[in-house]
Amino acid sequence: MRKKRVLHLLKSEIYSGAENVVCEIIRNLSDQYDFLYVASEGPIRKVLTREHIPFILLRPYNLMTLRMVIDRFHPDVIHAHDFTASVYAALAAGRTVPVISQLHYDPPWVYHKNVKTLTYSVALKNIQRLYLVTPVHMKKLAFYPVCRDKIRVIGNPVSTEEIRERAAEQEGGEPSDVLFIGRLEEQKDPLRFIRIIDHLKRSGQFHIQAIMLGDGNLKRECALEIHKRGLSGNIAMKGFVNNPLAYLKKTKVLCMTSKFEGFGLVCIEAASLSIPVVTTKTSGTLNIYHAADQILFDQDEEIENRITELLQNKDEWSRASRQSQEISEKMENYHKYFRRIDRGYQELTAR
Repeated sequence: MRKKRVLHLLKSEIYSGAENVVCEIIRNLSDQYDFLYVASEGPIRKVLTREHIPFILLRPYNLMTLRMVIDRFHPDVIHAHDFTASVYAALAAGRTVPVISQLHYDPPWVYHKNVKTLTYSVALKNIQRLYLVTPVHMKKLAFYPVCRDKIRVIGNPVSTEEIRERAAEQEGGEPSDVLFIGRLEEQKDPLRFIRIIDHLKRSGQFHIQAIMLGDGNLKRECALEIHKRGLSGNIAMKGFVNNPLAYLKKTKVLCMTSKFEGFGLVCIEAASLSIPVVTTKTSGTLNIYHAADQILFDQDEEIENRITELLQNKDEWSRASRQSQEISEKMENYHKYFRRIDRGYQELTAR
């Protein structure tokens, strides 16, 4: 008897949070299912090859090429991991293959009626499950009325032990006072991070050392901004690295400046390593830190004051470090997460 086949569909061509979750699902459930990772052609190829993940990358990425893959692979379930992929999956599969739409983030437009939310609402007719990573603001989604019965809040897989093991294995990295990890895109707002470091330097912290890990469309603009503000000796851009935990375990503070964030996995990684976190308020970070103090902020000045306090007050840094560890332990859900994913596949293929 052949194993059930699950096609994971993404639009992106890079490796980031959602892509990491997909690879985790494949690694943990490959004994029960045959998986295929389908996405746009791009840098993700190197990661998938290195991790021995079965994949097909599309160029061009459209309904015709996706239907060709579906006809060849004959999936029992299509598990889509972003808005575009979910719409494509619903159109390509029709009602012949069950579709799961898993939304790993919540951009601002999902809370308003517009062409995108209308398109997704129509696609939901052919989507059997909608997985969200956080219940924060769930009922404010523009398409909530047409999908409330399909929603399951499943979070993201978190294993503090696994994070610590990977961190111990990852060598290299450089120490820093403040660390930024994320795509250099509008969502992550890396220019705000640069502005914050500039303000900290101007306030008297002349030798502050910050590192930025990540690549993206704003890479050149970030480099120009660093040069313009005279921060070349204070901020080092390292691009995309294969060993981010090697940098994370050597920093004093992780600073996130995201405009929106579905889950904030890097926050959990920092917490697992007892690294204090200073972050903007998003649905993802609110879900993690809703009951914590001195972590979530709105204004630049608040973020700057908190970073200064952590860098200059050893007792406060130690307290924040202990708080991070306690938060990470509360978020532990690794095996439960994959049991829920497995149960979802079983329910949809039993029909």
